[in-house]
Amino acid sequence: MPPDKSPKLYDLKKTAFWFFVASFVLLLSLAGMILQDSTREWKVWQKKFMAYKREKIQAQLETAKKAMDAKQLETLKAELAQADKDAAAKRGEIKALEKERDKINLDYTVANKQYQTLKQYQDSNRYFYEEVKKHNEEKETEHYDKMLKDREPKIAELKKKLEGFEAQRDEKQAAIDALLEHEKKLQKDVSKMTKDVDQFQQQIKKLSPSLVKNILNAPMLDFIAPSLQIQQIVVSHLYDDYYFQKVPKVDRCVSCHLGIDQKGFEDAPQPFRTHPNLDLYLGQNSPHPMETIGCTICHGGSGHSANFTTSAHTPQNEDQAKAWKKKYHWHEMHHWADKMLPLNHVQASCTKCHQGELAIPGADKLNEGRRLAQTNGCYACHKVDNMQHGEWKVGPNLTHIQSKVESDWIVRWLQNPKEFRASTKMPRIFHLSNTSDKESVEKSNAAIAGIAAYLTKNSDPVDLTPPPVQGDAENGKKIFQEVGCMGCHSKGEIKGGEHGPELVGLGSKVKADWLYTWLKNPKHYWPDTRMPNLRLSDQEAADLTAFLLADKNEKFEGITPPRVSPEVVDTLAMAFMTGRMRQQEARASLDKMSAEEKLEYVGKQSISHQGCMGCHDIKGFEDAKRIGTDLTEEGSKEIKKLDFALSDLPHTREAWFFQKMKDPRFFDQGKVKTYHEKLRMPNFDFTDEQADALTTFLLSLQKAYIPMDMKKNLDLNEKKVEEGRLIVARFNCNGCHTLDGKDGLLRTLAEDPGNAPPILKGEGKKVQGEWLYHFIQNPTTIRPWLKYRMPTFGFDEAKLNTLVEYFHNLDKAQISYKSEAVESTPEKIDAGRQLFTTLQCIKCHKSNPEPGLTASFLAPDLTMAKHRLQADWVPEWLKDPQALLEGTMMPTFFADGQSPIPNIFEGDAVKQIEAIRDYLWQFTPEEAQKVTQAAAAASQG
Repeated sequence: MPPDKSPKLYDLKKTAFWFFVASFVLLLSLAGMILQDSTREWKVWQKKFMAYKREKIQAQLETAKKAMDAKQLETLKAELAQADKDAAAKRGEIKALEKERDKINLDYTVANKQYQTLKQYQDSNRYFYEEVKKHNEEKETEHYDKMLKDREPKIAELKKKLEGFEAQRDEKQAAIDALLEHEKKLQKDVSKMTKDVDQFQQQIKKLSPSLVKNILNAPMLDFIAPSLQIQQIVVSHLYDDYYFQKVPKVDRCVSCHLGIDQKGFEDAPQPFRTHPNLDLYLGQNSPHPMETIGCTICHGGSGHSANFTTSAHTPQNEDQAKAWKKKYHWHEMHHWADKMLPLNHVQASCTKCHQGELAIPGADKLNEGRRLAQTNGCYACHKVDNMQHGEWKVGPNLTHIQSKVESDWIVRWLQNPKEFRASTKMPRIFHLSNTSDKESVEKSNAAIAGIAAYLTKNSDPVDLTPPPVQGDAENGKKIFQEVGCMGCHSKGEIKGGEHGPELVGLGSKVKADWLYTWLKNPKHYWPDTRMPNLRLSDQEAADLTAFLLADKNEKFEGITPPRVSPEVVDTLAMAFMTGRMRQQEARASLDKMSAEEKLEYVGKQSISHQGCMGCHDIKGFEDAKRIGTDLTEEGSKEIKKLDFALSDLPHTREAWFFQKMKDPRFFDQGKVKTYHEKLRMPNFDFTDEQADALTTFLLSLQKAYIPMDMKKNLDLNEKKVEEGRLIVARFNCNGCHTLDGKDGLLRTLAEDPGNAPPILKGEGKKVQGEWLYHFIQNPTTIRPWLKYRMPTFGFDEAKLNTLVEYFHNLDKAQISYKSEAVESTPEKIDAGRQLFTTLQCIKCHKSNPEPGLTASFLAPDLTMAKHRLQADWVPEWLKDPQALLEGTMMPTFFADGQSPIPNIFEGDAVKQIEAIRDYLWQFTPEEAQKVTQAAAAASQG
């Protein structure tokens, strides 16, 4: 065979072999791609959801089948089958009627077309006729008039013909319906009976897998009509910042959380479970519809992802993290800044939209965290936007402390405040986890002694009044329980409020003269105190003093203040001084000081170092700054900026915050620091629940861009309400009164609701603004039988106006500072007097209630009605008291608009109610006395 004379640069066999290999690899890649695509996480969950939903519907189907009356259904089907046979026998007759009906329809269509054509011509001619007549063109007018008149009979004839066709057609259709009536009725009855079953079967069919659905879900075909597809919500006006590029916020969470906004999946396993409280979240009619807010605005995470791990889920604890790793192969997204909030802290996101509200509806944990931050004085050391500062210091004024307690008591107290009062909000500052070694303990004792020395020496004495009469402790206990002290204070077994300190061990703390003076007028000692004046008599104040001082803490008294070494005081003083001057200058300054001066200097510097002036007014620290970091955006702080030190805590904000709340000095463990370099946040001994709530609050302090239209923007009236709510919270109005949806503590403790402070629901519509202003300023007696006393708070004009506006805006009522005038007639006033007497109103509304009548049946003195009540409110109240105040003992005399007394104004209830109101505006003490005497005479007769 001759050699191949055409040289080749490739081997044909090798080329074919490698082409086969490449084709096989591509085939495997295609198969792998299809397999990988079909097992994508969100597709797996959607298949599982369809199966789960199918099971639920199958159960509903079985229930629906059981609910059907099988015998009745069989009977109906048998009757329907017979009706079908009967209809079949009449099929020829029906077809003949249908043929006649169709012919009539055709004739009707032809005639109707002729009619519509003539009608169009007629309308056109009518238009021209009107135009030429308008321009007085007589010849043209006659022409068009003739055309209109000539065409009118033809139109009328066609109209009559059409109506005839309609009648014939209806006649034929009625005949057809009559022949099929029984069959159609049976079909309708069967359909009605099987409606639920048919619907469930259709749903099951729709959710069931099929070959066609599998093909349409395959790659490159899934653009046609897939049953499995990415679900997403595009949130308008919101953006995610990806590497300095803003992209629209897209949430694909619903690709897996398929039942999140559907009722009926409340008990389903995740991720199919219905979101809690659909009326508040995600529901169509809720304030937070899913299509508007999406998911990540509240939960955080990566909304663009449709994968459990890459969407940045965050476990609540280590156990959940382990479970997720096992079930979902989860791992933390270390480089994703905005991870999801754990479910137990998700309320932290509420503040993104809700600003300026004292309490956010539905966010109980966040509200509790904010309350704890307020009451424990977090803002005393840390700047936090939207939290009150200045006058709202949480600790007592120490500028007159020498008149209140002895120096040794301060030393014992600072060693550990909870040794004296377990419930105190005063945190432990010394002898904590990072200062428990011997050297630190000695330095802490020196600092404590210095603080006590400084406070005692640098405080001004106050004139104190000793009790002028002997106090009765037993009566003091009674007064404590009856005048309102329990609204704010507890005392041992006498459980009251927690707004003020628990009044235990006072006999081991305060001086008798101080306590008596304080009870008589708290502002004498501390002008800015929130403690109100209960206007106690000398005897009442003396009795309360005796009662409170009888309780002593002997164990606390037995604590011996630790001995302080002069050398340790010198060491501390030098440490403070060398931070401000050279060591040689510091030594020279120290040598010039006496022992007392050194101790006082150490005390002053320790107060500054520990930030005591944040919670207390202290002489010499009037202009001191906060010592803590700014927490305004702490929830957005980069995790790498949180010092986890040598701890093995999970590197998350929530873990760091929680540990900081539980043991603030924890992060010094294993570190080498000097005494003054160590962490100094005090320990508040928060419970796990409190630390969890505070963690939620700290996570809420974040920077987030939210468009104005998505925020809860308070209008002027709502802002006035929030300003009032702040005062109500600060001065604990809910300690006594049920107000703004919160139960009053003293009302819950009262055995007879009639003896409890009044409910203030609807107060803004009820009372006059001028009266309310002066009543809060200087309370007067309204319910003479009450032993609880409305305190005098000493509010300035601004706070008084804020409270008046709060009550009125809360009820959406107009504020008026003018006295309410009522125009009436002698006839109406006489009728009102007669009604008032007949209905025996004076029996409950007495200025001097009769003994023996239970408090629930006693009512306010009506002699002040015209000065106190709003004229428009009284008729509404008389019409239906229960509608305005559920549970009131006030009878409904005019139920359903009917009067019980027909002989006055001919039984007109509206006029009678107005007459009573008009009479009340004339109701003086003298008039009340006359009515009372008349009622007494009538009862005797």
